[in-house]
Amino acid sequence: LPTMSQLSQEWLTRRLARVGPRDFEEGIHMYCTSNLTPPLQFEHVWTVYEGAGQALTQTAEEISALQTIIIFSSPIDEVQVAALCRLVQKILGHDAPPILWVPHTVAPDSMGETWQVDIADSQRGGIVTHLLKLGLDGMVPGELAGARLALAVRAKIHKLASLSRSRNEAANER
Repeated sequence: LPTMSQLSQEWLTRRLARVGPRDFEEGIHMYCTSNLTPPLQFEHVWTVYEGAGQALTQTAEEISALQTIIIFSSPIDEVQVAALCRLVQKILGHDAPPILWVPHTVAPDSMGETWQVDIADSQRGGIVTHLLKLGLDGMVPGELAGARLALAVRAKIHKLASLSRSRNEAANER
C-alpha cells in the first residue's frame, strides 16, 4: 500500500500536470509544507518549507516583488498546519503580497483521508479562522486540479486586488 506521502505526491503531480505558473498569474511563488516535488514547470517557483527553525529562501525584496504567494499544505497533518502558521507569520514580517492557502491532502479517488472545510466545525473551521487572524488572505477550498485550480486561484487574486483598491479609495476619500 502506498504511504500518505506517496499518495500526496501523486496527487500534487496530477493537480499541476497540465498547467504552468503563468496559468495562475504572473509573479507567483509557491511554498509547500511537505517535502513534495513539483512538476518540472514549477521548480523555479517552488520552495519546500517544513518549519522548525527553517529560514525563508527569499529575501525581503524578492518577497515584496511577488504578486501572490500560494501555500500548499495539508490541514489534516498537525506538523504541516504548524509549519503553515509559522510560514504565514514569517512572510508577513516582510512587505508581503497576498497569501493564499491551497489545502493539499491526497486525490479524492485514492481512498486516503481528504479534507473538506466546514467553517461550522469548531476544530477544522478553527484552523481557517486562526490562519485568517494571523494574516492569511484567503484559501482555495475543494482540492481542485489543473485549469480549475488555476482559475480559482486567479479569481481569488483578482478579488483580493479589487478589495484592496476599494479600501485604498475609501481611505483616500477621507
